[in-house]
Amino acid sequence: MSSNNPFGPKGSRAAPPTSRQTSPDDAIVRGTGLRPLENEQIVHSLKRGEFESNLQGEGLGLFLTDRRLILHGTHRIFLVIPSGRKVRAAYLEDVDTAGVQTKRLSQWLLAVGLFLLLVGFAGMIAGGQDDGSLSRSDGVTVLVVGAIATLLWILIKRDQVVFSVAGSDHFEFDTFKGSSGTDRAAEFLNAFYRLRPELKVRR
Repeated sequence: MSSNNPFGPKGSRAAPPTSRQTSPDDAIVRGTGLRPLENEQIVHSLKRGEFESNLQGEGLGLFLTDRRLILHGTHRIFLVIPSGRKVRAAYLEDVDTAGVQTKRLSQWLLAVGLFLLLVGFAGMIAGGQDDGSLSRSDGVTVLVVGAIATLLWILIKRDQVVFSVAGSDHFEFDTFKGSSGTDRAAEFLNAFYRLRPELKVRR
């Protein structure tokens, strides 16, 4: 009986190409420890910044092979500080839907920005009074910071490639347009649909 585990346990479906011990250098994606399936090849990828990948000594990104979808990323604190690694894999035939959704930055940034705008306005109005309120110059500073935070939330958007696996599990990966203006998310989806042409794009 073969296994449906995309992480590569023993079985006819997930057998490694040879019976020898797989070393970390033989992983299908560097740093994941996932063994390549028989004759499996990576056909497309969306990679994290080279600086972050080199810093951690791992290949971070979303990888499409001719057999599996592999997500290798990090959990983050405050959207910036890496706090842990995540490795997920699914067979292509188990993917139900795929598409792109556009998302903004965290709503916490908007909340903080609006709060600082209110505090800054209050400081400017009450500035100079001896009641413990902000001075007018401090109010202006807080107002500017709040305005910057709010504008960042409004202006910055990112495309997120989303794959639904087995009806409920989701693979999500943030991407931005390449330096040449190419739509990297669309390129990845086109590569995926060449392998799974029966699926429709979910927008």
